[in-house]
Amino acid sequence: MKEMKRKVNGDKTSRHSIKRHQLGVVGVAVTAMVFFANSEVNIHALETGETATVIASETNNTANISNNGTRLVSSDRGSAESTRASQTSNINNTNSASNSSNKVAEGSSESPATSTETKEAGGLAGSSETTTASGQANDSLESASPTRSRRVARSTPASIPASTPTSAPASTPTSAPASTPASTPASTPTGAPASTPTANYNGSVSLIGQWTNESRVKNDTVGNYTTGTDKLGSPLANPGLFRGIAKTFLGWSDKPPVDGKIAEGARLFSPEDTVATAFPNGIGGDSKLYGVYSSLNDQDTPLPDSTFGMGLSLLSGMDKFAIEDNKVKIDAGVKADDVLPNTNLNEETITGDTRKILDVYKPENNDTTKVNEVVLTSEFEMDKTTAMLVYRNPHVGYVGPVLSNTYKGNNFSIDKNDKTYTYVDLNVNLDKDMVVPDKFFAEFNGYSWRPVYALGVNGENKEVLNVFSPSDLALGNTKDSFNSLVSNTDPKVTFGIETKGYKNITIRVILRSSGDQDSDSRANERIAESDVVADEGKSIAETIVRNMTLRSLTSADLKKLFPTKSDEEINKMVIRIAQDKAKELAETNGQTVLTVKGSVEGNVFANAGRISFLTLSSALPIKKVESNVLELGYVKPDPQPNPQPNPQPNPQPDVKPNPQPDVKPDPQPDVKPDPQPDVKPDPQPQPRTQVEKKKVDYDYSKRLAKTGTSKNDSLLAIGGLSILGGIGLLSKRRKEQD
Repeated sequence: MKEMKRKVNGDKTSRHSIKRHQLGVVGVAVTAMVFFANSEVNIHALETGETATVIASETNNTANISNNGTRLVSSDRGSAESTRASQTSNINNTNSASNSSNKVAEGSSESPATSTETKEAGGLAGSSETTTASGQANDSLESASPTRSRRVARSTPASIPASTPTSAPASTPTSAPASTPASTPASTPTGAPASTPTANYNGSVSLIGQWTNESRVKNDTVGNYTTGTDKLGSPLANPGLFRGIAKTFLGWSDKPPVDGKIAEGARLFSPEDTVATAFPNGIGGDSKLYGVYSSLNDQDTPLPDSTFGMGLSLLSGMDKFAIEDNKVKIDAGVKADDVLPNTNLNEETITGDTRKILDVYKPENNDTTKVNEVVLTSEFEMDKTTAMLVYRNPHVGYVGPVLSNTYKGNNFSIDKNDKTYTYVDLNVNLDKDMVVPDKFFAEFNGYSWRPVYALGVNGENKEVLNVFSPSDLALGNTKDSFNSLVSNTDPKVTFGIETKGYKNITIRVILRSSGDQDSDSRANERIAESDVVADEGKSIAETIVRNMTLRSLTSADLKKLFPTKSDEEINKMVIRIAQDKAKELAETNGQTVLTVKGSVEGNVFANAGRISFLTLSSALPIKKVESNVLELGYVKPDPQPNPQPNPQPNPQPDVKPNPQPDVKPDPQPDVKPDPQPDVKPDPQPQPRTQVEKKKVDYDYSKRLAKTGTSKNDSLLAIGGLSILGGIGLLSKRRKEQD
């Protein structure tokens, strides 16, 4: 009986042990499930009705706070309320600062200041952010979700503080503010150049050193101007039948004169020049101009009051009208390429006063349709002070212009001993082997002078050549032949001459007449200052005293002058080098050349009449001045290689590869894997979720970080293994009891 009872009790004890063991196994399984579930994420305790934010571990271990308007929840509600109040205050302060900054920006040219701050909220360090005074968001805001969700917090936008409360509107605009920052006004284009201030011409200029009162007194005056187009104006009047020529006004200068001459590097202005020409940057409080005078006596000494003293001063000063310091140049302003326009330049060398130009000989040129043309220009340069004195040509009462009053009734003899009038000879000496056309056309340019004769020169003998108009009208060879070609508004005189085979040609020029006191025809040929068109960058006075020039008309000029003439006819009217001669020069490869020379000479006859028994006149020779030497030649063209036939490659037979037998692999039997029985996993109990009322959107499809298996599979596998272990222990206990 007792044994039976012990046996029954033993069975009961065994059953209780089995139940306790089963409960232990189940507890182990549940514990394992909770352990592995919590190993991935930490879920903060949530309050009912509030959104949860899951903070994932970042690589840089910096917690970022999402900008969706949520707030962190602490276990202490009082602390949470305090945090919310602090956040509301911060956002209000931020908005206030933003409004204030915008107001300041409207009236300031400074750009809004930026600052970098580090935020902390709920014990978590926020990311570094940049805030601007505009307070605008640069990223989209996420609306708060009423359900519990698992999301990764994003970086706080630069202009939204990390402590933004949940009450912040979700529709905050993400675009930049509509107003333009003060540093870049919308009405001002970026990079627009600053406006250049207008030059001021409303003011005064000191006009220093003006002779007046019959050359007795030198005074300073002030010129008052309002605009840049105002003319500088004339100096003080200096009258007198004879006394006025003692101090002849030449012009205004920006530098004081030196010994009665225009200072080196100084500018010269006419009374007809504008204020803007003299002062391109405007006039100021210390603007000055100096009067430049040609003085027959000492520059700074008044003319004596006595008649005898005045006469002696004028007589001794007549040599001041001498034309000296002259220069003459041949083709100085012509480019080497343009001197021989129909051939290509090979070389140009300048040695001292010699300029050598070698072109490449062209076999295809000829003496009819394509000639070896030569372009020539000579320039006559005189001292600027003298040049302006010649243009002024001072007037003496009843006598007339000092330098040209002897033109009236004068025959203008070409005899070298006749020194009764003022003239300048421009001499051009061509090489004997150059071809000079039968009718040669040229252009003279000068404001003070004009041609009177064209002379053919052979040694000491001179012949007056026939003159033609630009329309090829014969004008004869008298002293009046050029009269109809001279204008009192244009400094250019275009003419043609019958050369008669002369290689040395002289163009004699005289001063332009001013009326009946210096011309038999009473013609006024003088170009008034008011009619002078200033050269670019020059004043009227500087244009007047520029070099006078004589140039041959090119074939292009002649084609415009005579559009109906053929190319062959035009080519016969230019100075040229015959093709045979060019070939001969090329054979010497530049050793033999043709030369062009020039010179200038003449005479000045100054006449101021008589004072008592004193005759105020003087003949002043213009000494001969030689020009530079121009040398022209040719070199042979480079030999051209004979054309060679292009080599053709020998034909090569096509090489075909030997045919190769197709190699096929031996057939292999198909190997099929042994059939494997389908293994079905044992059904496992599904764990219940702990939250019933609210759905938790866990993503069970994600893999565990370390195991590589899904969350559900790992938990079920561990639980199953625990149950199987418990059943194995239960079977073992039963065997031991049996």
